[in-house]
Amino acid sequence: MADIRPIFIDIDGTLTTHGNVQWADPIQSRIDKVKKMLIDGKSVVIWSGGGCEYARTWAMAYGLDKAICIGKPEMCVDDNPHIRPKGRMPIQSPEEFFK
Repeated sequence: MADIRPIFIDIDGTLTTHGNVQWADPIQSRIDKVKKMLIDGKSVVIWSGGGCEYARTWAMAYGLDKAICIGKPEMCVDDNPHIRPKGRMPIQSPEEFFK
């Protein structure tokens, strides 16, 4: 059975040449890889701290219109937060989040 879990990909500094700069130069080889993933049926979520509208507009401009587009999450809520790497995005268990 194919893995149906999505891959989350940031825009600025990941698919473009500069982080924290909207509409920086695209890195075409990375965009092409994401396009291939979408063609192959992989679920891809394009995200950005610039928000949903920016992510959607950017994805459409570079032919990634089959990707789901969201703003960068504030936090992740997961029933097993200890298996995820900790970093800048807080990860909380449902018990912590919903108390």
